[in-house]
This record gives sequence, structure tokens and C-alpha cells, in this order.
Amino acid sequence: MTHWRDTIQYIATIRTDERDGDGNYIYEDVDRTVKGDVSPINSDDNIVGTPTGIVTRFRFVVPADVDLGSSPAEAKVYWINGTGASVRYQPDGGLELNTLNGRPHHAEFIAKRYS
Repeated sequence: MTHWRDTIQYIATIRTDERDGDGNYIYEDVDRTVKGDVSPINSDDNIVGTPTGIVTRFRFVVPADVDLGSSPAEAKVYWINGTGASVRYQPDGGLELNTLNGRPHHAEFIAKRYS
């Protein structure tokens, strides 16, 4: 079993398999807190000056059942430290599912923080 050291909260809009009376998919908002691992990506290429500040990229490793929805960049992700304070991150790209012995093991995504 994986030992998770960090607390991560994510808020996303997820498409369900259900449909409404008009045949459109039904979406639901998910607000979930999970254990995971967060680590900075250390490379000169990953710290870029922008008009809004410095973008620092982090690697998030989370349980395999985490779903950031069909538009991960619109999800809100918070890394909660030991004192309960949190910092918001924005997913940068999609969620990658990793398997072990043919079964889902964990998921990963890259996120950026503006400071």
C-alpha cells in the first residue's frame, strides 16, 4: 500500500453516466479531500516569469479513483499543510492513471501555483 504524506482537496465538475429528460448528461460537483503526495518539479524550465507572477509547477500523486472531470484546468486543487492552511493550484494538463500488475494503482497530474 502506498504511504501518502500530504492532504489534497479537489473541487471538480464530473459527468455522470445518467441523462436528463432531454438526453443530456447530468453533471455533479465533487468536493473531496484525499491523501496524496505533492512534490515540486525542480528544473530551470519549470519556473517561468509571467505577467501575473512566477509559475511554479508541482507533481501531484493521488489515489487512482480521483477524477478531475473532463476539464481538469477548471478544477480547483488545494494542498493543505499540517496546520490546516492551504494553497490553491491549477491542474496543467490531464490526469494520468498508473497501474501495477494490471490494476489501477495511483494517478498523477501536474499543477501550477501563482505567487
